[in-house]
Amino acid sequence: MASRLLTFVVWALVAASGLFWGLKLFTHSRGLPDNAQATRQVVPQGGDLSRLLGTVVVAAANEEPDDASDRFKLLGVVAPAGHTGPGVALIAVGDQPARAWRTGAVVDGETVLLSVGKRSAQLGPKGGPVSAELNLPEPAVAAPSPARPVLSIGAGGVHGPQSQPPQPRPMTAQPAPQPAQNNDDEE
Repeated sequence: MASRLLTFVVWALVAASGLFWGLKLFTHSRGLPDNAQATRQVVPQGGDLSRLLGTVVVAAANEEPDDASDRFKLLGVVAPAGHTGPGVALIAVGDQPARAWRTGAVVDGETVLLSVGKRSAQLGPKGGPVSAELNLPEPAVAAPSPARPVLSIGAGGVHGPQSQPPQPRPMTAQPAPQPAQNNDDEE
């Protein structure tokens, strides 16, 4: 019995291998469309991988930009409802990735997030005047899309935008039938 099972397994493997290589050799792969173009990929030959690996490059103190608003970039805000309570701002400092900062948190050096508005954040020294106000760009207004045709499925089938679905007949109130009265008085 074991020899029959072993023979079956060996021949099954031979058949599977033959099927695999037969499909590999005798089938044709689909080619690219006529209008397809190959892209050129530029492979960097070495380079600085420190940012990729997670190290943060610290700029020298003398290379600091003069304007604080150029150094900070506002990416998002969560303003408190009714302007009460702390807000949160998503701010990128220099070339570093953006982080969420609560109102009153030290963002960079002596710079503190003073307040958060509906679409803005104010930065400055703790307890001091506002030195920079960051604003979010206005959202782009999307162009109105053309009306899409609506298909409706009713009792008469599927109706497209050209044909109107059949209108239901209005229901009219009909008086309820009166029960027949016996005229026993005439006798």
